[in-house]
Amino acid sequence: MTPEQTQERAAFEAWYCDFVGVPDAQRENYVARMRANEADEAWQAWLARAQQSAWISVDDRLP
Repeated sequence: MTPEQTQERAAFEAWYCDFVGVPDAQRENYVARMRANEADEAWQAWLARAQQSAWISVDDRLP
């Protein structure tokens, strides 16, 4: 991963842990497990979300 993607992944992991309610004391273990499981799919969705702005252009819309 690029340094930017590494930072984005860390931001995603923090958001995801907050979203699912993982206590701070358990986050390190949870993140290690989720990297191999459901979070990888969620990470791909997160990256797709970031690319959506490139797919949709306001300039391309008809008046």
